Amino acid sequence: MASTQHAPMTRTGAFAVEWFDRNPSRFFGFVHDFIPLCDHAQPTRAHRFPAELEHQGRVAAVITHNTDGLHQKSGGVNVLEIHGSFQHAHCRTCRRD
Repeated sequence: MASTQHAPMTRTGAFAVEWFDRNPSRFFGFVHDFIPLCDHAQPTRAHRFPAELEHQGRVAAVITHNTDGLHQKSGGVNVLEIHGSFQHAHCRTCRRD
């Protein structure tokens, strides 16, 4: 069985905390290319619809696994990002932003 420390990075593996712990420089190299894509991405109807429901008072919050900020770009206010966000980061050791 191949060592996971030297395993090729996959889209899902790149965001796993265990992969980050073993390969922080590869993670930051990937993110360096990924974040500009998020900055230029535009929300779709799939992002706007939950925001509309929130504004109408039909839902209290939008819960997402997305890390790209597109729910907020679409007007969502109470967005719970269960996998975190690239817009907000903190040190896992000291917890500072």
